[in-house]
Parts: sequence; structure tokens; C-alpha cells
Amino acid sequence: MSVSRLGQTVSVPSSSQVSPANRRHRGCVLYRARTRAGRGSVTRKLTSIDRPSVAGRQASAALEHRRVRRPIVGSPTGASAATQLAASTLACSPVASEEGAVDLASATKDFAETGIREVVFLDPSVSDPGTILRNLRLQVEAIVLDGASAPARQMATALEGRRGLDAVHVIAHGAPGRVSFSRGEWTPLTIEDDEADLAAIGQALRPDAGLGLWSCEVGAGAAGADFVGALSRAAAAPVAAATDRVGSPALGGNWELDMRSGSATAQPPLTELGMSSYKGVFSVALTSTGRGERLTVFGQWAAGTAAGTYFIVLNEGGTLNVIGQFIVPTNFGGTFAISEALPAGRYTVGPSAPGPNTIAVYNGRWSPAGSNGGTWSVGDFNPTITASLNRTGDAPSQSDRGTAR
Repeated sequence: MSVSRLGQTVSVPSSSQVSPANRRHRGCVLYRARTRAGRGSVTRKLTSIDRPSVAGRQASAALEHRRVRRPIVGSPTGASAATQLAASTLACSPVASEEGAVDLASATKDFAETGIREVVFLDPSVSDPGTILRNLRLQVEAIVLDGASAPARQMATALEGRRGLDAVHVIAHGAPGRVSFSRGEWTPLTIEDDEADLAAIGQALRPDAGLGLWSCEVGAGAAGADFVGALSRAAAAPVAAATDRVGSPALGGNWELDMRSGSATAQPPLTELGMSSYKGVFSVALTSTGRGERLTVFGQWAAGTAAGTYFIVLNEGGTLNVIGQFIVPTNFGGTFAISEALPAGRYTVGPSAPGPNTIAVYNGRWSPAGSNGGTWSVGDFNPTITASLNRTGDAPSQSDRGTAR
């Protein structure tokens, strides 16, 4: 089969069908999929919106911290046709041309008739978008943000006129109490600026549906709980977020949103195959100017972690250098916070420090020398100790835990 994209024909070897237009409006990249049953998807021109009130929709501010494993439904491969368009689309200019827009006569069709019940917004900074786009459940429509304009505004515009969605998902990088996009962040301090757009996003949901934040550690600690509550109130809808990394288990991630406000559900937008195939995590990368400001590696270990010295290791151009260390006592869980002034560059916490400017936690290795001497050296990457990168002063509150520095 084939699909058209701005007048071009692209072959798509897939058992799914893709709607006749894959277009970008106001910078958003839209992917539409439909099932073999032939129920078409709605393709609409995105225009400015009238910001609706939130009357009649009240969000519960009660937060729950829980883990629920839910069965994944849908095709084992998901909307695989979408990824055939991803590489060429993401390589284009992020600003859409109005001349390329096509308004179909079906634009006013009831959205529920299309079979699409959920929408996922994908930030372009996320690694390997192709794997995500080709492994969505069939009920999920993907919209790639442009990375140039305010994300809440893009989402509100894309959802204009839609009602009764089962879920709206956001896939972007995160840290405790914030979601980081290519263009700005959502934090408790920025929510007020986006209040009207967030309300519009919430109105696209059915009354008991929610907003899922697939971003690392957004719901962790007091900062995470405050953010989830504030976002839920602004959107007048339940919100679910993760307290751990989101993504590949090999990197310490999972696909569970265990911090929730109200009745928020948390079924991942990806299929089981998609979740097992994705090799990244959605943790925040931070930039240092090299002018002396300090970045903090914040993390925690669970009770029962092997006692000993652990090292924070930075990959600098292929050379692994220790930038900090902490001691884990016997039997106790705790946290660590290592602050360091780093050279200019963009840094992230990742697996085994695999590339330049990647930070990871390594086991210490004791090498005895003589009867009373010895040295500690860096051992192996330890994926069981979680860590995130924060600007100094932004580490989430963990007053109920011990801290090693």
C-alpha cells in the first residue's frame, strides 16, 4: 500500500492502513492510522483555538503512589506504518507550510468514529522516535511536536474540537517535578502561564480519562507530588506520572506510572513489542556553560543494596573519570547528591557511561594491599542505583531518607 505526504507517494509495507494525509500544521507532525475495517481518520487543519473554560470538570487533588501492571491490548506491532514517514518528516524544517495544508470534507466527522481513542504527543528531543512511532497501539494517534513553539499551545491546537478521548499521553524527558521539552519546561512555576491551554487539553478527555506523562521521575518526591497536583488542577483532569525512569529496563527504566491524581489510568501508548524494543530512557539532559555553575547528580539506593563505596563516573571524550563518590552502609536505604562544576557541554545520566558527557553510577572494587592497606577502584556499572541530573538546588526533597555526600 502507499500513503501520500504533501503530494508525495510513499510505499508502506504494513497490514495497517494510514490515512491519506500526513501533514504538519503549526509545526506539529501528525501521524494518522486506521484499521483494515476502513473507518477513516479525521484530518483537520489546525487553527487558533478559543480557550475553553473548565467549568463542569473538576480534578481530584488526592495523590496516590501505587504500582499497577495492566495487560497491553492491541496489535503486537501497533501502527507500524507511521514510522515509515518518521525519518523523512523529522528531517524537515520544524515549521509547517500553510500552503501544504489540506482540509478534508470529513473534518467535522465525529472523532469517535475513526477508531482513534488516544493521542500521544512526542517531543523531538526523545531518542529513537522511529521505534516509538512504529510500535503504537492501534487506538493511538501520534503527533510530533515541532521543538520550536510552546508545547502546551501545540497540544491545545491539535486537540481543538475533540472530545471523549480515553487518554492524552506526553513522551518527553523528565526529572522530579518537571517535564522538559525541546522548547521549554512544565514545572509548578510555569503551569500558570499555560493554564488556558492545559484546560483545553483536559477538555478533550472524557470525564474519567487522564493525562499520562511518560517522562523519567516526574512524580518522584515532594517536588513530583506538587507538580502532579498542580498540573491536574490546571487541566481539570487526572494526571499519572512516574517516580522511576521510564523506558528500557536495561537502563533502569520501566513503563509504569505510579504517582497518580484521582482516577488516572496508565496504559502505555506502546505495544508490548514496542516497550521491549525501545532502548532509551526519558531522563533530562542539562547544559553546562563551563563558567562554574554546578550540576548535581541526585539518586537513591534501596535497602539491601550491597554496602561499600560507589563512584559517579563521567565519560569525557571516551575517558572514564570519577567526579564523585558515596558510601552505602549496611542494610539502610538512602540518597546521594554529588555536585560538580563541569566543562561546557550537554550532560545526561545514562547506562554505563556509553558516550561523551554521559554520567553513570559504578560499583567500587576493593583491592587489598598488605595486612592493613588497600585501594578502592571503579568496578562495574550498577543499574540498581537510580540517578538523575539536576541543577544545584533543584534536587527533590528526600527529608525522610539519609543523604550521602
